[in-house]
Amino acid sequence: MPGEIKKKKPLIERIGQELGARALSLLKGAIGRLPPDWIYPLGRLGGDLLFAFLRKKRSLAIRNLDRVLDLPPDGGASSRLARQNFRCLSLVPLEMFRFCHLPEWEVSRRIQVKGLDHLEEAHRRGKGVICVSAHLGNFLLVPLRLGLEGYSFHVLVRAEKDSRVEGVFLEARERFGAKTLYKGQSYFSLVKVLKGNGILWLFLDQFAKSSDLEVPFLTRRFLIYDGYARLARMTGAAIVPLTIGRLRENLHQIEIFPALEENGKGEDDRQAQAEKLMGILEEQIRFRPSEWFWWHKDWFR
Repeated sequence: MPGEIKKKKPLIERIGQELGARALSLLKGAIGRLPPDWIYPLGRLGGDLLFAFLRKKRSLAIRNLDRVLDLPPDGGASSRLARQNFRCLSLVPLEMFRFCHLPEWEVSRRIQVKGLDHLEEAHRRGKGVICVSAHLGNFLLVPLRLGLEGYSFHVLVRAEKDSRVEGVFLEARERFGAKTLYKGQSYFSLVKVLKGNGILWLFLDQFAKSSDLEVPFLTRRFLIYDGYARLARMTGAAIVPLTIGRLRENLHQIEIFPALEENGKGEDDRQAQAEKLMGILEEQIRFRPSEWFWWHKDWFR
């Protein structure tokens, strides 16, 4: 409302955001100058520090792992896996900043692609492609590597609360060749991408406030955003699952799955398609449990 005074954030929160933004900017510049393989010991160190100091996140990750995976009951296995998970997540921004400065041949060597023919076939249909992913592995590297194959991604994201932090990630995405769309934009902007035979990149492992689609996912019933299905019906775009994972510290593999078959437009058909899609993503998470964001939400709240 006009004349309304915007409530200021607490001083400690503003100081934290300021320090975080400055540290991220400095980190981006420093990492770009290091030899590529130096970031891996830094990632292990950063992950161990996060594991030690972020007690609530650590407890949440261990609790989620215990609920989903069939781990030994003594608690030691889930704690060790959670520590490994923190190390992997610590590497995500480090690798993003370092890969920005690698030559194309080295990016191709460090990121393998399996199933590229599935993306090529879907793109040849000429009605756009909806790539559906989870926050697994270093997903930030996907548009960089597939950009070398001639594919430009439009990624739908939720903007960071701090505009300076968002600016750092926006610049990195643009350098990787990915165009950014923000949640809250009109459907027209998403439809326009697909009508131009573009690639729209969406993530489904997020809590939906409301949805007609509820599927089994990680031992619970889970509401998923059904926008991908509505966009596919409106435009005829192909739905292609896609994930990325680590083969070892300095080697990644993108896996692209065949486009989901069109099963019709009925409610049962949409439900079956959603369950198949989330089943693929869950299988990949269970195959690489150390690389998913277990600390992000309380999945069994």
